[in-house]
Amino acid sequence: MSKLVLLFFTCMKYLRNKWVKIIAVLLIAMSAMALMFAETDKEFLTACFIDIEHGDSILIQADQESLLIDAGLRENVPKVLSTLHSEGIQEITWLLITHEHEDHIGGVPEILKKIPVRHIVHAVRRPEEIMQEVLEIAHEKNIDVIEVYKGDRFPLGNATVRILGPFDDEGDENNRSVICRIIHGDISFLFMGDAEIEEEQDLLASDYEIDSDVLKVGHHGADTSTCRDLIDAVTPQIAVISAAADAAADAPELSTDVVVQRLQEAKMDVYQTSADGDIEIRSDGKNLYLNKQGKKDE
Repeated sequence: MSKLVLLFFTCMKYLRNKWVKIIAVLLIAMSAMALMFAETDKEFLTACFIDIEHGDSILIQADQESLLIDAGLRENVPKVLSTLHSEGIQEITWLLITHEHEDHIGGVPEILKKIPVRHIVHAVRRPEEIMQEVLEIAHEKNIDVIEVYKGDRFPLGNATVRILGPFDDEGDENNRSVICRIIHGDISFLFMGDAEIEEEQDLLASDYEIDSDVLKVGHHGADTSTCRDLIDAVTPQIAVISAAADAAADAPELSTDVVVQRLQEAKMDVYQTSADGDIEIRSDGKNLYLNKQGKKDE
């Protein structure tokens, strides 16, 4: 900014023509405004919970770096790519795979084929079919693949991503979900993957800091997750559920009603992609700002 001020006074000193001066001033003013907005945008972290019906895909941006948590089913790839393109993402800095269920990892191979990815992050385990495909594409494209353990962390622009789970590499796949907490200034987000009560209890028994302002609710809001003890420990302002509107019709155990009531009783704001469409939450490091797209009429 100081260089622009110096340029302004230099122009005023040497330019004689009135109209040339006016044009110079306008150009400098436009450059200053662009720089101001760029610097302001750097201060923000944005989390977009993409409405892909049943499945998870979350795009997080901070200081010109990006993190994509999961990519839903293969059929969800066009929606995920549309979101990436609309946000101007030309390269994904980090792609985190929470676990190997198809509604989380299914779209990852196509994403890797369609857009450059710098790092893939996943938990340590013997890869199954889709994960094996992911690893083969990563090898072909020379993408850095990182196996993470609880306690690991990595930078995301001006934020930090800390891995809090899984606690066990055996047993039910949901309870081997990567749990991560993103810290941005005084604001934090907790992403639970599909962790159920078993993994929640392991998290609660750990010494990790989990108090967070935003909770991405585990397992699409099913009653197998998000126990009262977890809610009391996290104390979020906002809870987000990524789920299909008709999920309970096909699988009653995936009804979100019980968990939504539990969250609302704890006096927090609850948003669901099934009702609210894409949900965007911005942090400036001290405050949260929420924007929901709303569902479009079919």
